[in-house]
Amino acid sequence: LKIREFYEGSSKTQPVLHDIDELKNLVEDKLKDINIQDKDKFIKECFEAGANDYISKPVNRAELEARLGSQPTLLDLNDELLRKNELESISPMFATYNHKIKKINPETGEKYGAEFPNLTVEDIASAGRELMRELGVERLHTAVGSSMGGMASLVYAILFPEGIDYLISISAAAQALPLTIALRSLQREIIRSDPAWNNGRYKTGQEPLTGMALARKLGLVSYRAADEWNSKFDRSKLPQEKLTGKPFEIEFEIENYLEYNAQKFIHSFDANSYQHLSRSMDWFDIAEHGGSVNAGMAKIRVKKALVIGVTTDILFPPRQQRELAKSLTETGTEVDHVEIDSVNGHDAFLIDDAQFSPVVNKFLSATWD
Repeated sequence: LKIREFYEGSSKTQPVLHDIDELKNLVEDKLKDINIQDKDKFIKECFEAGANDYISKPVNRAELEARLGSQPTLLDLNDELLRKNELESISPMFATYNHKIKKINPETGEKYGAEFPNLTVEDIASAGRELMRELGVERLHTAVGSSMGGMASLVYAILFPEGIDYLISISAAAQALPLTIALRSLQREIIRSDPAWNNGRYKTGQEPLTGMALARKLGLVSYRAADEWNSKFDRSKLPQEKLTGKPFEIEFEIENYLEYNAQKFIHSFDANSYQHLSRSMDWFDIAEHGGSVNAGMAKIRVKKALVIGVTTDILFPPRQQRELAKSLTETGTEVDHVEIDSVNGHDAFLIDDAQFSPVVNKFLSATWD
């Protein structure tokens, strides 16, 4: 991912990297003064560790370190290039945000931890706007987002009304409901209750993984619908040979599913990031952009909007989608509102492609000149 940011940011006409040779040719002059024992191997391993899949999956640092062994990691490479003042000339934005990416507080030289500046959905939308400007994109055809991304898309259209033509909001809301605030608050508290959290000052390798796993399990339960759990697992139990006889061990398939997914999650997400992102959703309120939801929505100037909800979503229920559509309509925006009947709950937009894709495709197809 860093390789892609580095070189695609260097030139508006730079093509997407397709193979190792292309990557090697691009990086050779930037690596010439850096002490790397085997540059060919380094480039090859970086590419195999994720550069060939950068569009959908960032490089997993642990995997990269395992592949490279004693060789420098991509972040080490970034640091050395910064020290040589080479990266600034290629991408000033990347240089500016390097320390924020690594969560280093310039005042202390230490990681921010829990003291990272308060983050809002508006900040996320504004960062997206800055990225677009850095890439030379002054106007978006469509801002599309689901869940928290839907909130960000909505507020992007409010903050930058002249920079967007169309809007698609999927399973989002104008404000967080008490139920969702309560659930996210519990998730954050569970993480902070893990002694390893250490007031947010945990070290690499000493993260609050138990708290993260429990928070993830609670989240997973809320992301899906009860009927889906019933149909997928019923009361199925693990085979007898998988049981150890320990007190209160995992016995039901649903428990095993939650444990499996939690363990996958905890090694790919930072606990403090979880805290900040979760709270930003609680704080989100379109009414703060004018005194009422309608006053905030009135700032949107898109040609047309699409609002999609799911019948079984308990986090962003259908009534919130109807409220969004109604408010947009009342403030002068043409709106298509679609309610999808899916058993998958809030996560339906990740799973039920058969129902979501035709709706989005129909809307976007009608927008092309």
